[in-house]
Amino acid sequence: MAKESESLRDRLKKFQYKRRAAAEQRSAEASAARLEKAYSRRRRAEKLQKKLGISDRMSGKAAARLEKRALRYERFQELQSRLDASPRIRTTLALLSVVLFAAASGLLYRAFAFHGLDMEAMDNAQLARNIAAGQSFSTHFIRPFALPLAPNSLPAPDFFNAPLYPFVLAAALPFLGESDSAVSTLSLIIYVVCAALLFRLAQRLSGGNRWTASLTVLVFALSQPVLGAAIAGTGLMLSTLLLLCLLLLLTPQNAEERLDEVQVRQQQTLARDAPPPPPEVVTRPMVRQYFLAGVLCGLCYLTQYVSLLYVLPLVAAWGLALRRWRRLTVAAFVLGFVLVALPWWVRNGRLTGNPFYSLQWLELAMGTESFPGMSLLRDLGRGLESTGMAAPGFAAFVVKMLRGLMGYFSAAASVPQMALAPFVFIAFWLPSSSSSRLMKLCKAGTLAALLLTIVGLSALGRVSPLQLVPLSGLLAFIGVVTCQKLSGEWMDRWKQARIVREGRLKPGKVFLVNVWFVLGVATVFLLPLAAQLRAEAVVSDKARQARQAEKEKLTELGKALPEKRPVVTDIPWAVAWYAKRPAIWLPREVSQLDTLDKTLKAGAVSAVYLSPALLSPQSEDAGSDWQRALQQVADLRGYQKLPLQTGDIVYRRLPSLGESQTLVKKQPKSAEAYLSLGRAHLEARRARPALDAFQKAIALQPKAALLHQEAGIACLQLEAYDKARGYFGQALRLSPQLLNARLGLARTYEVKKQTPQAIEAYERALADYPNDRVAMNNLAYLYAETKENRLRGLEMARRALALNPGDGAVRDTVGWMCYRTGRIAEAVAHLRLAARLLPDMGAVHLHLGQALLAAGRHDEAGRALTRARSLRLTPAERNVAEAALSQALSGAARRR
Repeated sequence: MAKESESLRDRLKKFQYKRRAAAEQRSAEASAARLEKAYSRRRRAEKLQKKLGISDRMSGKAAARLEKRALRYERFQELQSRLDASPRIRTTLALLSVVLFAAASGLLYRAFAFHGLDMEAMDNAQLARNIAAGQSFSTHFIRPFALPLAPNSLPAPDFFNAPLYPFVLAAALPFLGESDSAVSTLSLIIYVVCAALLFRLAQRLSGGNRWTASLTVLVFALSQPVLGAAIAGTGLMLSTLLLLCLLLLLTPQNAEERLDEVQVRQQQTLARDAPPPPPEVVTRPMVRQYFLAGVLCGLCYLTQYVSLLYVLPLVAAWGLALRRWRRLTVAAFVLGFVLVALPWWVRNGRLTGNPFYSLQWLELAMGTESFPGMSLLRDLGRGLESTGMAAPGFAAFVVKMLRGLMGYFSAAASVPQMALAPFVFIAFWLPSSSSSRLMKLCKAGTLAALLLTIVGLSALGRVSPLQLVPLSGLLAFIGVVTCQKLSGEWMDRWKQARIVREGRLKPGKVFLVNVWFVLGVATVFLLPLAAQLRAEAVVSDKARQARQAEKEKLTELGKALPEKRPVVTDIPWAVAWYAKRPAIWLPREVSQLDTLDKTLKAGAVSAVYLSPALLSPQSEDAGSDWQRALQQVADLRGYQKLPLQTGDIVYRRLPSLGESQTLVKKQPKSAEAYLSLGRAHLEARRARPALDAFQKAIALQPKAALLHQEAGIACLQLEAYDKARGYFGQALRLSPQLLNARLGLARTYEVKKQTPQAIEAYERALADYPNDRVAMNNLAYLYAETKENRLRGLEMARRALALNPGDGAVRDTVGWMCYRTGRIAEAVAHLRLAARLLPDMGAVHLHLGQALLAAGRHDEAGRALTRARSLRLTPAERNVAEAALSQALSGAARRR
């Protein structure tokens, strides 16, 4: 037994001496290489002197030049010797190099690929602005689901986002400014700091190997998902920073050497056949270390709730590798975590009664057939039922989970690099050496964290490679280590084969092979990024212009609307950030719009703003009652549509009849009060009192063009077309840019069958408002009824359809124009869809019946015409329907 213990002691000493001998051997080899280079330079200089015929008796200038060169060479040798003698300087230079490379790659990627902030980044940015303004953790992006929790406060407390990143952003906004680029710049700065921390962590994990650490950072800096997160302005990079700080705190210097010594001591104890030594004594620094680890874990949780899915497995793996999980360390870790998270839990408990309440739990139910998309957040009146709502049905949840896992099957391969993914996969199955316990548990912890994160994100419905960015540093390190190991074994075998075959191996050949290997690896890593930058450059200018136009449009909207009254919109994140106004996400149903005024006691809704994307068939609201309401009526009930020269739709809320009457009693000499009263009467379909109110307002302000326009609209409802033409003409003389006045004037010409005048009026309206759906649609329909310019009418109708693809009236016009121009098959396709979008409009079914009759489908035409006859039609349209129906029935009878 004594001999065995002595042999183990000898093994420990040999292990220690082996390290020192290897270091001395590397230093000697470096010195020999320098001497060989110096000797070769001297030989080349002598050959050059002989070739040029330079003797020792040279001129003074030549001797001075040679002396200066010799002096520079001596200084270079002295600097090189200092670098060789001081590894810290070389490590610092390597760190600075990789950090500068990461900063350059981030700036280059942002120059090509940054188009603006996404939904999550805008949400965090407006939260940070509210915090900087002293409004606590409150939001202008209001989700209807949470309205019952805080109905009397605008901006409302936020129940969706974690708080740390908005607070960090709020501290930076006064220095960086309130803009998209400022938010992106903060994220880019955090990305550069992450590159430096990853270098230190990789160096510790690899036993001080600078090359492994440098390659890890280079792979991390060239990763497309990492660069995307670096310029996105979200909290992903802050989560990555905190995770790297946590792992650096738990990873000691020269971790592998210390763990190897512990393993040898344990082997000595087992060889002596003695009881195992007592566990390592828990010291005060160790308790402090794990307390700080708990604090960092809590900060990760307050940055992103899902970060616990990967932080806890990694912390557990590091603690097992270092053998330091004891009762005191576990208690210190839990205490640090609770102390950081406790204020946030208290805040949630006071506001909701549940300290762990978060609207993010609703994502478990959303994205299923029961709650498609983000529709559950847009439900009004649910309140605190979030725990009960996260139950869409087991089958639907499983389908959603499988869909997410299949998405990550391809998305996870791009983190950290597509070319490095095979090495990362191989690393999890390659057996590590017996002395690298930390590397074993690093791989196990990373694999567990990756799988748990993918499963959790799939359950939430977040399928994006950007969500895996916090783990990209560890994955890059594991892939680089595996690649180095396999390539090193291949190089050793190649060298041995060359030596056996040729008897010797020239150093120049080895150098060339290494250079070509490095260039090949760099090319493989750079090609995907270069392809991505090229693709981004193609759409970069258009995307930037579109985002700039949206920003300017929403900024003007914010100036035009009341400051504290909210706006209902389908893009509340953009309205909250750019327009600086409270924005309520569009409720699931139009009927819930009236409920908002009852819920919001602090102020009623000021307007409804709808982007052009709402009417798109790809919209989340495709086929909803919002699209049907916008297609069937010109205005929402209680709101007035404002004319815009863009494809957006704005409805300004009108005061109720009682509010308007009270306002008139308080201000009997106010034209604005009578204007409000007249609009309220128009909303109630009371055209006569509305006209009286408008006439009183005109008497008070005869030069107000808007009053004449509203009086003309009231005359249209009264079918007093001559009177309406007079009011519209006066309104246009006072203000030629009024869109509704131009449309009303054209409508009077259209009703009076004065088609040329109506066409001219619509053409003038389109000259100033080229994207107005009503003008394009009505003008195309007029061209369809005439024999001239039918092709221009068809082109205009198709243009209107491109701007409003979900509008049933526009699709009916396109189908009717196709019918008039002889495109029967295309007309049938458009009119079928228009009939589905507008099932209660008789004219649409009449047009469909006529197109089917022209196509020879008499049975289908008979059904469509029967349906049209049962709906509302004008007398002329009813006569056409009767004639077409008799023709369809006779044709069907002949076929039988």
